[in-house]
Amino acid sequence: MTAQGYILPGAETVPYSEAQPSPDGAYWRCKRPDGSRRCFFAPPQIY
Repeated sequence: MTAQGYILPGAETVPYSEAQPSPDGAYWRCKRPDGSRRCFFAPPQIY
């Protein structure tokens, strides 16, 4: 994680505003047939 968002393998950054809360507490990246990101789920942040 950085100030901008989540860093994924392959140097992709997902802004925090585009991440959805993960219902099972795991990280998930959904992709389209061309490999581009469709959605991203992350565990809720606890502060």
